[in-house]
Amino acid sequence: HDIEAILDGSELDAEVIARAKAVFLEIAKAEAKVHGTTVEEIHF
Repeated sequence: HDIEAILDGSELDAEVIARAKAVFLEIAKAEAKVHGTTVEEIHF
């Protein structure tokens, strides 16, 4: 996922990065369910 690369390349604190990734994962799960696809197919 592109957002993971952006977060990993940032200078944010590791805890902030982990929380942001967790939030985006939950959003991806919801998007995947709504659109009848997989989390892997969701792009931000």
